[in-house]
Amino acid sequence: MHSRRSWPLIARHLITSCVVVASLGIGVGVLAGPPASDPGPWDLSVDAYGLGTVSTTANLAVTLTAEPVVATTGDQVTYVLTAINNGPDEALSVTVADDLPTSVTFVSCQTTAGTCGGAGNSRTVTFASLAPGQSETVSLVASVDCAIGDGTVISNTASIAADASTPDPSPGDNTDTAVIVASNPPPVITCPADMTRAYPIEAFPVRVDSGATATDNCPGVALVYEPDAVQAGGAPPVQVTAIDSGRASASCQFSVWFLVETTTTVGDTTGQFGDPVSICATVEPPTVLGRVQFSIDGNVRGTAPYAPFCLWTGYLDPYFIQEPQGTHTITATFIPESGSEYQGSSGSATLTVLLEDVIVGLEGPNPSVYYTSDVLSSYCAIVRPVYDFYCESYLPCNDMCKAVPVTVTFTPEGSGAPIVLTAQPACGPDDLYACVRLFGSLSPGVYGVRAEVGGDYYHGSSQSATLTVVPGSPLDPITGPVDPVTVNSNITVRSEYTDDPNSPAHWATWDWGDGGWSEGTIDAGTRVVEGSHSYSQPGIYTVTLTALIGTTWATAEFRYVVVYDPDGGFVTGGGWIDSPAGSYAPDPAVVGRLTFGFESRYQAGESSPTGNAEIHFSKGDLKFHADTCSWMTISGPDARLMGVGTLDGQGQYGFLLLATDTDLLAGGEADLIRIKIWNMDQDGQVVYDSQMNDDEDSAPNTPVGGGSIAIHD
Repeated sequence: MHSRRSWPLIARHLITSCVVVASLGIGVGVLAGPPASDPGPWDLSVDAYGLGTVSTTANLAVTLTAEPVVATTGDQVTYVLTAINNGPDEALSVTVADDLPTSVTFVSCQTTAGTCGGAGNSRTVTFASLAPGQSETVSLVASVDCAIGDGTVISNTASIAADASTPDPSPGDNTDTAVIVASNPPPVITCPADMTRAYPIEAFPVRVDSGATATDNCPGVALVYEPDAVQAGGAPPVQVTAIDSGRASASCQFSVWFLVETTTTVGDTTGQFGDPVSICATVEPPTVLGRVQFSIDGNVRGTAPYAPFCLWTGYLDPYFIQEPQGTHTITATFIPESGSEYQGSSGSATLTVLLEDVIVGLEGPNPSVYYTSDVLSSYCAIVRPVYDFYCESYLPCNDMCKAVPVTVTFTPEGSGAPIVLTAQPACGPDDLYACVRLFGSLSPGVYGVRAEVGGDYYHGSSQSATLTVVPGSPLDPITGPVDPVTVNSNITVRSEYTDDPNSPAHWATWDWGDGGWSEGTIDAGTRVVEGSHSYSQPGIYTVTLTALIGTTWATAEFRYVVVYDPDGGFVTGGGWIDSPAGSYAPDPAVVGRLTFGFESRYQAGESSPTGNAEIHFSKGDLKFHADTCSWMTISGPDARLMGVGTLDGQGQYGFLLLATDTDLLAGGEADLIRIKIWNMDQDGQVVYDSQMNDDEDSAPNTPVGGGSIAIHD
């Protein structure tokens, strides 16, 4: 028994032998092939000449793969076909065929050898031959159709064959199949944001079939809106569905609130400050429901329910004007009822405010006489509103505090410029009282007086009045004790006054300067005011008389009541001070050391003290000597001494020493002194004052640099 592999060799040998024999004319029988139960690759047959023949065979195979296995619709898939000749002989006219499935569309063909052919999805690749063991690759690219559904299984089968001259002994591997799964994801849809829009009423229903967007792996996405139009006032949420060509879908929703446009108008208004006016607003369409808010210059002034044409509401009536003169912006804002189908709106107009008229009256000294010494009297304007029915019946609409400024003009008779004074107002709910102080403002003479209200709210002026300004005071100088008086002794002071028979003096008070006061005794017949008082402490006191004479306030002062205690001890002092700048009147810039020394005491039974004083200021060439003391007071740590002396032995000069012995205080710091010298021959012209321009009652404040002040019991 021969094996399958020995048959070709045997056959070749036999055939060769037969050919040789035949050529010699020798008849030879045909060799039989291998047993039928062991067919080989060779077919042995007898031709017409009685000779044996052999046919070639090729075992062709094809493999098919697809990439990707899961393919998105619209994308491409690549089919890779491998054609193989497994031999034993060369295969001629080999064709690879692939009828692509209808769910894909052919795109391209590439091959390592051979020729791509075919039409549409029916593709072929032909090879002239494939040698035994030769393999070639074919790539078919196709796009996955968009119209197929997600998850669709797509099966593709390829085949291989040679012409009839090369039979394939094993046709079972002449076909192969590859399977892919289609992925068709739903579209990605985006709805517009919830929206509120307003349209004219005639535009409804309004379509809502736009605004949404969708993306998909394939073109041709359809958007379906449900509903696609809405009426005023909104609708249920609008649902938008995106449907792609594979019938995959996605949805989203958005809310719409479509309102009816409104227009609000308001009319211009004119009135005076504080007056009532009617401000009316009109809203279109007239079927709206809501309220109207009224503002002026951005300040809310009121709100009213809306009614068409201001028939019973929708307006401010009355509105009492609160704005100053000029033009202002009225804004009427329609606020629709909650949940209604109407949109709010605003309109504006102009409020023109005029100045409000007021009544201005005058109130001044009576009779119309003013004394220049009167520090208290005033001239006043009384401002009242003009009567208004609404203000009286409903509510006070005049803010009299805004009736400013109030000026009082004094026009001198003859020549001279008017004097305009601005009054200080005090306002109430019904009027304004504005006064000017007359002291120091007017020179003697006769004046016409007129008051006027200015500003941005009111205007008005008074009728003219006449005021006579008289120099001086209706009070004569006060007469009182000239010499020092002892403590606890009674003193009497008096003053005569000038009076008008129609307005006699009716009130007076004495201020005694020690914290006490008493009413004055008025003798209308002699026109004299008197008062009496006793002092319990030594000191120097100013007495002040204040009297109301007619309508004129008058004051007078008496300087000084000197009160001493003859048993109160004595005072001595000596040392130096640094003279402050400005103290030496002939040359205020001079400063330097000033030396002083003094002593003073009361002798038994005497009303005037004895003592002397020396004051030297070398930088100012000032040498003062005094050996006459007019009075001296001691009160606790404070001593006051006044007397008369000379400068360089010449003239008559007054002096005042105010001294504080700080040893008698808790501090124990440097003693304090004030030194003042004046020329009695030249109307009291000051020569030296260590506290220049201070009142004579001011406490001493210049420290003693060397030396001391001593108050002795």
